[in-house]
Amino acid sequence: MVIQKTIFEHVASSMNYSYLLYALQKTDLDDILNGDGNFTLYAPNNRAFIGFLMRRGYSALDEIPTEALKKLLLNHVMAGQIRYRDFKSGYYTTAAGSDVNDRPLSIYINQVNMRVTLNGSSRIVQGNINASNGVIHAVNAVIPIPSLVTFVLADPNLYNLSLALTRDDLTQDFPTILNFFPIFVIAIPSIDD
Repeated sequence: MVIQKTIFEHVASSMNYSYLLYALQKTDLDDILNGDGNFTLYAPNNRAFIGFLMRRGYSALDEIPTEALKKLLLNHVMAGQIRYRDFKSGYYTTAAGSDVNDRPLSIYINQVNMRVTLNGSSRIVQGNINASNGVIHAVNAVIPIPSLVTFVLADPNLYNLSLALTRDDLTQDFPTILNFFPIFVIAIPSIDD
């Protein structure tokens, strides 16, 4: 009988995830992903973390405040398992909480022709790594905490709004202004509602 590794044990056993491993240990999330739960982890590799740090002006993970790093990591974790074939475009809830009533954050998943993109900035490059307590999907970029702009740019249903916010004749930089508002769980009505 083959005993599967936990999500954390998969991360810990791969040299490609040493940044993720360190971040999980620093934020005490290693215990959660090594436990009995049932999770989906979007796992950024070392290259993704290095790119994220460089774009934000950090030289090391230790420069990110621990609570901010924890929220960022929880933005990569969902309760329950989502197999690659089961992804459908739409809004999902991540484990990340906010400073306001600890509400979970939303993530927009866009699935087109079996290509899955998260919040318009991260793509699943390897799916369905099975673990005893869930499933891992390797992603090519760290998924930042979303803002309103994140969803306007990621959700094709909001394309006209994105055009309106980025017109050349505007005197205000609305994307920059709106980037300061984190997005919590949102409900966008369908056309049928």
